[in-house]
Amino acid sequence: MDAAIKSEMSSIPSDLTILKVDYDSETELKKKYSITYQHTLVQVDAQGNQITKWTGGSDLNSIVSRLK
Repeated sequence: MDAAIKSEMSSIPSDLTILKVDYDSETELKKKYSITYQHTLVQVDAQGNQITKWTGGSDLNSIVSRLK
């Protein structure tokens, strides 16, 4: 998914920020959002509160559509 995001940066809306987090080293984030599977996407608000969460990779367009 990294390559797809990098190659399609212009299609990401300006009000959307996508962050990649290292599953193995970010143990506090795993606890905070109850992450048990490496390929998990979490949508949070500006205060860090979870809005939604889903597992499994997806293409960039699907991710952007889901987050709108």
